[in-house]
Order: sequence, then C-alpha cells, then structure tokens
Amino acid sequence: MLHVKQSESHYYNADKKVMKYVVDTIRAEGPKMARDFESKKDKTGSWWNWKPAKLALERLFMQGDLMISGRNGMQKTYDLTERLLPSLVDTTVPTPLELAEYLVKTSLQAYGFTTLKQITHLRKGDLLKKNVNLVLQSLLEKGEIQKISIESLTSIFIQRNLLEKSDEIAGSDVRLLSPFDNSIIHRDRVKQIFDFDFRLECYVPKEKRQYGYFCLPILFGNTFIGRVDCKAHRKDKKFELIHLHIENTNIAPELWIPSFADAVKRFASFNGCESLQLTKVSPTKLKKMNFYKFLQ
Repeated sequence: MLHVKQSESHYYNADKKVMKYVVDTIRAEGPKMARDFESKKDKTGSWWNWKPAKLALERLFMQGDLMISGRNGMQKTYDLTERLLPSLVDTTVPTPLELAEYLVKTSLQAYGFTTLKQITHLRKGDLLKKNVNLVLQSLLEKGEIQKISIESLTSIFIQRNLLEKSDEIAGSDVRLLSPFDNSIIHRDRVKQIFDFDFRLECYVPKEKRQYGYFCLPILFGNTFIGRVDCKAHRKDKKFELIHLHIENTNIAPELWIPSFADAVKRFASFNGCESLQLTKVSPTKLKKMNFYKFLQ
C-alpha cells in the first residue's frame, strides 16, 4: 500500500484534488459509497462526477487511506482506515528482509511446499529475490525445510515435517473449483504437479477460447479430470452445462459421475436454479453414458 501511495503511475491514477475532497467528505459525513458522489449537476466533464470520485475511492483504498466498512450487494461502503483498523495492528513498514521472511513463511504455511517463483509471484526486484534466497538458506541450515531437486523442474522447498507423513489417499468426491481457487491460481505449479493446464478464458477473445468463457476445474479425489463451462439462466431457473470437457479418460466414468452430478446439483441450487441441462460433452464417446439419469 505504501508502494501504491508513493507511485505516480499506478493503475488507479486519481486526481489529488478529488482524493482530498473524497477524504474530507467521508471524514465530515461518515462512510460513503461511490454512488454518493454522483454529480447532481448536468455539467459534463466536471471532476465532481462519479467516475473521478470512483477512481479516487479505489486509489485511496489501494494505498490504505480507506477501508471497506460494509457492502450492499456489489456496492462497497468506504470509511477512513483510522476508524476501522484495530489499534493493535502493527503498521510498521517491514525491512526488505522482514518482507522476504514473511512471504517465505506464509507460502510454506499455506501450501507445505513452494518455489522461488511462487514466493515472488507478482513481485519484482532483484533485492527481494536475494532476500528470499537468504531466508530459504537460513531455514535449510536450521533444518526446518528441505530442498528437493527434480530433473528439468525448478527446485522445491518443503517443510521437513511433511516428509515424515504417510501418503493419505484423497477421498473420491468431486469438487468444482472456482477459477480463482488458491490451489490452481499458479498455472505452472498445477501443470508441474498435476499435469493439468488451466487458464481462465473469460479474458481470452472468444475466437481463441479452447474450453469456454468461465470453466470450472473438476477435481476427483486428488486428480483433475477435466473442466466444465457453466451458465446459470436465473430467469428460467435453469443451470446449463454448456460444455463438459473430460480430459482424464483413464478413470472409469462410473466412479466419478454420481459424485459429479451431486456437485453440479449443489452448485445449481447455490445459483438459484431448479433444473439442469447438459448441452455438450467431450470426448463424444461419453455421450453413451446416461448422464441424465444422474442429473435428474
């Protein structure tokens, strides 16, 4: 947040006068939504209208001057950080080495094992990489982690205590994962460990999409067996499986179809839908399977 505050070329490049006006208004009148700054005048181009104020709110949020105090649907309510952030929270700026230590330990706690690339994901700079390597070397010397080298793959750092645990077989349930799930958010890691190449294609031009606009990865036990492109037609209360892509055909469909159907029914209900429609299945030989028997 301090980096954003000090940056002159950040994505949210708001007008400083508008930012001051927004902060002063919230300080004097209390929490505000973006729509509260909508211009009541007919003047176009005025920096008092909604768009500049919205940019100011987002910039002030990204640099830590404002926090979200509530929501009404998709509408966020902003308030001053000094009113919301507990006084016990340490806001001292960390040293570069403290930041590296935090990133390393957070990654290891979350995943059990990690790589240099994953630790520094979306963070640039040779100094950070140098400090991360120093922290990793220190943990190696203390015996808290172990470095594993695999031919043609990047080195992996793993918590040593995990190496002593026996291999527990995952259950046989199917899970439909969000495209933003932390387990698949690093594309190269998922490819390396699970041999599953996943990319969210809603950001890809339609003509270049391979699987669909918003595909959900399908996890069966500890194996990614494919993905499904879904759409909730809420007006008709119908949940459509636009295209079901099954990529791991080594697992007998009879083993995962019942659990897959249960997962889809739960997801359809979550989206307020009462009926299911399966439009397309790949590979085509799976059409012979009586999916609808399970989807009813």
